[in-house]
Amino acid sequence: MQTRRPAEFVKLIIFCRYNHKWSRMVQDAISTVLLCAWLGGMSTDSRPGEIGRLLTLEEIGETFHGLQPSPMSDPYSSLGG
Repeated sequence: MQTRRPAEFVKLIIFCRYNHKWSRMVQDAISTVLLCAWLGGMSTDSRPGEIGRLLTLEEIGETFHGLQPSPMSDPYSSLGG
């Protein structure tokens, strides 16, 4: 029982460390979208970009919902090996 508790504690520390990194990346991505919209760069076919526009949470979610992950390419495929 004594050896189990430090192992659980280490797992919790590792989880918190990576959870912080993940949430920081998400915060940075949201901040980038907000800044882009504020500077007028979020224009669409139906709506031109407006300088000073502050997006709602729903609009930010729609921005990320429309993204498709790019497939990972093998960097060694062009080497012919």
